Amino acid sequence: MAYADSAETPQVPSRKNDGVPWLALSTLPEPLATPRFVLEPLSVEHAERDYEAFMSCRARLRRELDWRGWPPEGFTLEDNRADLERHDGELQRREAFAYTVLDGGRRRCLGCVYLEPCSEDGGGQLAYWLVDDALPAEADILEAVLGWCHDAFDLTRIVLPLRDQNERAIAIARALGLTPWVARRDAILREHRCFSSTSSVSKGDG
Repeated sequence: MAYADSAETPQVPSRKNDGVPWLALSTLPEPLATPRFVLEPLSVEHAERDYEAFMSCRARLRRELDWRGWPPEGFTLEDNRADLERHDGELQRREAFAYTVLDGGRRRCLGCVYLEPCSEDGGGQLAYWLVDDALPAEADILEAVLGWCHDAFDLTRIVLPLRDQNERAIAIARALGLTPWVARRDAILREHRCFSSTSSVSKGDG
């Protein structure tokens, strides 16, 4: 996930630091694991499951996310392997953190989450997608992921940018008590309906 030069990668607001670590972590946090789903750092070993997942709901993802046409026509498994190698490199350099969402048995990919620095805030920025049959659990997954990101990465604030047409996710953000947040300078973020999650909200205190 990134705003990058390639039209073959997901395009969402991104301000990675081009080789400069965002978070100076000597080790990665323990991934989130629940009975229904688990997170694993996204890598090439997930390429086939990841590809099968997003291609199964390609039309909806293109409409709701509007990541400059991702996944594009003709996108291949090898293209996806290259994307996942890039994501893994970003994670190893601590520039950004991409995780695959797997079912409890770690056999199927249910989606992905992407955590990056926010261009207008000292905190992070989260984007995600889920396959069709995981949508009934979307609110639970998003709430758990936000809480884990706050705790595991010690982030006070996380911004969630959503497109206006992603009405389901917007309704979920509101139901979870996330606060509307307006970008002041970032032109790309201003194209989105943004919500702010704070660590107190994620823990049910706000």
